[in-house]
Amino acid sequence: MIEYYFLPAIVILGIITSFEDLKFGKIRNKWIIASIIFSFVMYLFLFLGKIVEPNEIFLVSINFAISIAFSFALWNFRFWSAGDGKLFIAYSALIPLEAYKIPFVSFFPGFDLFVNTIVLFFIYLFVRSIPKIPFRKIKKSVLGSIRGLPSVLMAIFSISWLIRLVGGKIFSLNGVIYSFIIYAAAYYAVNLAVEFLIKKFRIKKIKPIHFYAALVAARLIFDFNNILNLNSLYSVILSALLYSLVLRAAYNVVYLKSYKEVEISKIKKGDVIMRMDKSSSGKSLLDFIEIGPEGVSNKNLNEIKNLQKSGKLKIKKIPVAETVPFGPAMFAGAAITIAFANIGNLIYLAYNILIWIWGLF
Repeated sequence: MIEYYFLPAIVILGIITSFEDLKFGKIRNKWIIASIIFSFVMYLFLFLGKIVEPNEIFLVSINFAISIAFSFALWNFRFWSAGDGKLFIAYSALIPLEAYKIPFVSFFPGFDLFVNTIVLFFIYLFVRSIPKIPFRKIKKSVLGSIRGLPSVLMAIFSISWLIRLVGGKIFSLNGVIYSFIIYAAAYYAVNLAVEFLIKKFRIKKIKPIHFYAALVAARLIFDFNNILNLNSLYSVILSALLYSLVLRAAYNVVYLKSYKEVEISKIKKGDVIMRMDKSSSGKSLLDFIEIGPEGVSNKNLNEIKNLQKSGKLKIKKIPVAETVPFGPAMFAGAAITIAFANIGNLIYLAYNILIWIWGLF
């Protein structure tokens, strides 16, 4: 097991970056570079010692290259900061392919690390947010998610068909956890694309649910024989329920506590502005200025001042995202990857332990 060759470096990287991210809010480049160099040297040593084969070196290189492109894409879409993206690249370089067991994406096993980290991080945010939110708002969030269940069910029913047609050889769909992840991600991406196109072409009479209804009709015509597959139907229905009642409701709860109102005069460098504020013209601050993934820059601060002086911006308070250190979550995600391969296995183990404890009473 070559994991043991990399384990010390993973632990050292995790401890140092978690500490610095918690205390200073930074992940320094020197730790990222050192980790990547260590990985390169270690794989060279293992290759020369004939412990790993050339094919494994090739697969490791592909995973590393995709992790770079993946991290850059998420940074570009403001999903995470540059430091978080580079930390993901470092862990992708250090975690051997053997740790992933049956990877979720065949050509990009590092995606398992991403899923493990995000799920764990989201659970932490949800648990942290619950005590701070009035019960009436939580109830409203859950009821709103239930009302959207029919649309989600239609979408996942149709999208799951397309995924199995196109991505059957790419994605591992074994088990409810894997199916739920890919169905939820695909639904989110397709829904964004459909809403964008409807808005782009100013189509008023067509809604996303009409698009999903057309896909359902297409599946009934071209895939009728497979519709009655009980395992497939079970996976689709459970995924829709989990998405609507758990993921979407939990996201709404987290979102309620993911920002704070800050007076515009107190905005500082590095603040991440959320698209929720509206001026008298009905526009957000982000409609006036371009703010990068790293948050407000000195240039942005000057632009805000000029907007106020010109009278174009009459907003008194701006919603600013409450940033949470991501380094510790990624370290925990790496630990889960090495110990359990994916967080689904950990959840299943925790479930069995709870059942065992319950049986003692």
